[in-house]
Amino acid sequence: MLYLAHFSFDGEYKGEPTHGWFTCMVEADDIEASVDEFHHLINKLQKDEDIFQFVTKVYLEDIIQIRQVPEEGFLGHYSSSPGEAPPSIATTCWGDTDSYCESFSPISSDNEESQEIEPFIVFRDDRDRSD
Repeated sequence: MLYLAHFSFDGEYKGEPTHGWFTCMVEADDIEASVDEFHHLINKLQKDEDIFQFVTKVYLEDIIQIRQVPEEGFLGHYSSSPGEAPPSIATTCWGDTDSYCESFSPISSDNEESQEIEPFIVFRDDRDRSD
């Protein structure tokens, strides 16, 4: 069975607090075994990679047991915060993942400068607000 887990974290970078979220997927026989697999994976990433170098605490938010994926797909996670999005750093499929997954992005990964992403879908133009 596949398990998709969402985590949040606290950390410190250059003396300033930081926080964030990440998602991991494992295959396990049951939910309890998936928790063990997530522990192992996150500890391995922290030890072998530099992605968690500023992370101090990791919190398990939820785990989704994926028995099957419906033909139309499904929404696995949604999070909303008040205000504009603060500056952030993001990555997809961290590490050497070529043998089991591939990431596709509308933004060039060759450019290390900040890039603005175009909307994928526009439900309502910001100019249409009548707040």
